[in-house]
Amino acid sequence: MAASKTDTPLPPPTHAQSIASPVNLILFALLLTLVYLRLRPKPPPTLSKAPPPIVFRTFTPPTLKPYNGENNMPVYLAVNGKVFDVSNGRNFYGPGGPYENFAGRDASR
Repeated sequence: MAASKTDTPLPPPTHAQSIASPVNLILFALLLTLVYLRLRPKPPPTLSKAPPPIVFRTFTPPTLKPYNGENNMPVYLAVNGKVFDVSNGRNFYGPGGPYENFAGRDASR
């Protein structure tokens, strides 16, 4: 009799790869972790502490005069009636500075 296809030996069945291999499970866990970290709700931003309130004070020319930087006093400068604390610029507005004549008075007069 002639050889039929059923007479030839069949190769052993190949083992199908499982989706649940350890490498795939690790990659899937990593993907889930990254998605969670990206989409999780963020904590509300914390606001910094407010600066201390500025106390407004009315100055007259005689009360402004001592604030010219002498005797370790702060340096105040007024322009059109608005008083500015320029103590950080003591080198310019304080005693011996190029603009010392503006300290302790209204510079617009």
